Amino acid sequence: MSAEISGSDDHNWLSQIVSGYLAIVFPPRIGRAAATAMPTGSFAEITGHAHGGAIEAGDQITPLVLDFFAAH
Repeated sequence: MSAEISGSDDHNWLSQIVSGYLAIVFPPRIGRAAATAMPTGSFAEITGHAHGGAIEAGDQITPLVLDFFAAH
């Protein structure tokens, strides 16, 4: 997505997502806004990690991903 999510009509499609949707995004404010726009969206922030977070913080991220898949 080239534009930031701002809650405008340009991103209204996010409110149409009814099944699980997992995204690893940065910066956090964009992920938070996207989760807020989705009917069943949720957001988790792993602080202190950037692009390599999935590798560097696997012990924190793995349970979140497993919980996501179990819920969807």
